[in-house]
Amino acid sequence: MTEIPQPTTTVRRATPMDALADAYVERSIALDPLEATSLGLPGHDTEMPDFSPAGTAARADLARTTLAELARLTPVDEIDRVTHAAMRERLGLAVELADAGELTRELNVIASPVQAVREVFDLMPTASTTDWETVAQRLGAVPAALAGYAESLRTARERGEVAAVRQVEACIKQADELADP
Repeated sequence: MTEIPQPTTTVRRATPMDALADAYVERSIALDPLEATSLGLPGHDTEMPDFSPAGTAARADLARTTLAELARLTPVDEIDRVTHAAMRERLGLAVELADAGELTRELNVIASPVQAVREVFDLMPTASTTDWETVAQRLGAVPAALAGYAESLRTARERGEVAAVRQVEACIKQADELADP
């Protein structure tokens, strides 16, 4: 009988690339608590993002500064190379979208603040009184989040950067249907 070799388990030491990725996630979820909930990361369960132009700019600035830090790092292994490539692509796209004004006029029927503000509540636990208290706290933050969103849409309109009329009308219809008692 031939003995089957057992796989060896090695522990990979965290690299500067890992530290940057972790720091980015922590800073990012502080700016976008809905993403924290989507990822299952605790600590921001009662919060909503700042959808105003200032909030959008803060998220774009985080992407820019993280890209600059990323450019100074050299991958030390294959995991780092994948992390580096993925972060460069995702953060680069975030900066491009922000620079193009796309994130201040974000309004569509699939994935925009119109849907995100409502959908986050589908992801939140509701099994206990404490869970419902957390939901209520987050619900209390919705008006400010939507006011910031409205500010962004008005700012985009002033620049002549608006969503297609069909998207606007479809989002209004979605909101009306969701608000139906």
